[in-house]
Amino acid sequence: MILAPLAGMILNLMDASSETECSEQNDVVGVFASMDCPDTVLCGFQCLLEYNWAGSFRGDAYAPKLRQLEQLSALLMRRTESRQIERVKFEGDVDFNDSECCICYACEADAQFVPCSHTSCFGCISRHLLNCERCFFCNATVLEVVRTGLRKA
Repeated sequence: MILAPLAGMILNLMDASSETECSEQNDVVGVFASMDCPDTVLCGFQCLLEYNWAGSFRGDAYAPKLRQLEQLSALLMRRTESRQIERVKFEGDVDFNDSECCICYACEADAQFVPCSHTSCFGCISRHLLNCERCFFCNATVLEVVRTGLRKA
């Protein structure tokens, strides 16, 4: 099980961060919760928790680490859920502009890749197509760039 050594290192980091005075600066759970993929981390932890460790070890040496991994997983789930709730509250307060170019954030997204329909501003798309003929979002081959006319005169 290739994830086991990684989980051991993470648990040791968690132990070290809980014992120091600077635990806020060494918040292992906070780091995982703030990542773009906390669900992937949780899935890996679940895989480790569901694995039959009894056949891999003699005695019960693994039991304390499994309990610690269960606690870490539960803590990560709670922290991830609270961050998602905060994000939803924050997004509700902010006026999100869906027509803004997500590359430069300076222009309106007024051009669209064909066939994938991803959008960006014409300037960003034009610069990108000088070097590559693929969509920078999904890597599809770009057949055409269509101006969507969202730009205000």
